[in-house]
Amino acid sequence: MNEDVERLSRRRRVLLSVYGVSFLAFQSLFFTKLDDPISMWRPIHYALAAGYVGWSATLIYVLATGGLLF
Repeated sequence: MNEDVERLSRRRRVLLSVYGVSFLAFQSLFFTKLDDPISMWRPIHYALAAGYVGWSATLIYVLATGGLLF
């Protein structure tokens, strides 16, 4: 039983680390794509912005709950 808990705890730590690092890595991609003024945005820009906001919200939720989601 203890081994299973240790294994799941280790997996959760790795998953949360990958989630945070990938968020930071993809930040530059989002910000370079969303450089245009809003008046020039196409529908894909809105989808990218919504995805980024959603990803940010889930990261904040996971960090606020201590990884409860994972």
